[in-house]
Amino acid sequence: MKRVLFLLVLMGLAVAVLYSCRKDGLNGLASTVQTGSQSNNADLWNRINKFRVDLRSGERDLDPISPDSALWYLEAMYNVEQSVDTSYNFLDLDTTYYTLVPDGDGMVDMQQVSDVYDSMVADLNASLQSKSTDYAYLILGDLSENNLSRDGNFNMQLISGLGIDPLDCYDPFYDIDDWYYGNMLGREDGAYKWESDAGQELQKRFNNPKNCMFQGGGYWVSVVEKNVDSLMYPNRKFQLQLNAPGEPIINDTLMRYYLAKGHSDIIYSYEADSGQRPPGLDFKMCNVWTNNANTPTYFYYHSYTLYYGIQISNPQ
Repeated sequence: MKRVLFLLVLMGLAVAVLYSCRKDGLNGLASTVQTGSQSNNADLWNRINKFRVDLRSGERDLDPISPDSALWYLEAMYNVEQSVDTSYNFLDLDTTYYTLVPDGDGMVDMQQVSDVYDSMVADLNASLQSKSTDYAYLILGDLSENNLSRDGNFNMQLISGLGIDPLDCYDPFYDIDDWYYGNMLGREDGAYKWESDAGQELQKRFNNPKNCMFQGGGYWVSVVEKNVDSLMYPNRKFQLQLNAPGEPIINDTLMRYYLAKGHSDIIYSYEADSGQRPPGLDFKMCNVWTNNANTPTYFYYHSYTLYYGIQISNPQ
């Protein structure tokens, strides 16, 4: 049910963004954005960058701009500077409001625009800090005209889509979670020897997501096995070459990193996007394998065996 609600919210935000792309002003620039033509990409980027430089220059003699143009540039700069290109599982929509006061010619000065942008960023940071997770990020912002007040002010509404990072889907790794890489060697402090290791801790979390996904019971058909060997996904799963035999330790920071990358880049990313997930199939479980500590090559690594399928239930 959560997945359905997420998809509905995401679709709603997408519709809102497409609507915002039809905003008036800038002599057709919005319609150029809507086409997504690569030939215009450099021009659009240069326009946004020049606006950003002007906004931060502090010059008082900058020409005022129309409210429509200010709205478009504010939205573009907000998304370019504040959004994060990351995978996410849930989307929260936050709404905030801002006002520009045009002069007698219907234009707004750049100081006003700068003040509004600072308020947008401050409100975003406050919203992110209010979330019950350290893994919330701005995915997309949609700024649109709200209504024209009787006093001639230009009122705007900002909808910010805040994505929750995959790490929030799993039991956390704490500062104490510095684990030997494998072979049930336990934690660095000596705990859990012959009971667990870094590979087992990652496997336990991959197979037991919290809040974000539901693998559930029922029956699985059309099962597909995918093998992620030692050399695949460098820098996204554990691989370490030493000059002598050793027992590598993966610290808590890297445990979080491998958990996030395993989720986003390997397990749930589709084959077409360089992941392992076959089209039309859902992830069921994985096995994380670690090589022998006495390997003569001194190359230590994790390998994943992933299982996908179609989940069905008895209709009776």
